[in-house]
Amino acid sequence: MASFEDAKKSGTPDCQTGGQIAQDEIFDEFCADHETIAALGVTAIELRELSRASLLGTLTCKEDVLFMLHQIREALKPAEQQSNQPSIAHMNMLAEKIRNEALLKLEELELKAAQRRESARGRFDAACERFMMVLDRAQSFITRLSYKLDRRSVGSRST
Repeated sequence: MASFEDAKKSGTPDCQTGGQIAQDEIFDEFCADHETIAALGVTAIELRELSRASLLGTLTCKEDVLFMLHQIREALKPAEQQSNQPSIAHMNMLAEKIRNEALLKLEELELKAAQRRESARGRFDAACERFMMVLDRAQSFITRLSYKLDRRSVGSRST
């Protein structure tokens, strides 16, 4: 902020009134002041945004340009802070690492499942699962048969 104060004190005249200096002339004068631009470290992006400053109002003096420069820098700060975020390449590398670890874990779990199926206990568990499936189907069949018999007996009574 001190460099902004120094630029204001660098012998620039007070703000002109009545539009005596055209806005383009003020901007050109600021761009020609290489000492101030160097002292403030003005970037090409900031100069481009300053040239578009007419959308924010009219420039009447160099202090207006300095004010706009300060506003542009404040607006660009969040974008600079986001640059601390991991890059897309880094994110892709992390995603690939996670995917590879998940595949290794899956292979490990499949191997354990195959070993369990081959063991005596695994074979017993598989037989119990098949038996439970047969019992479940039998129960479903008996329930449907019972429902049909009940409907038939109710239908024969009503006639």
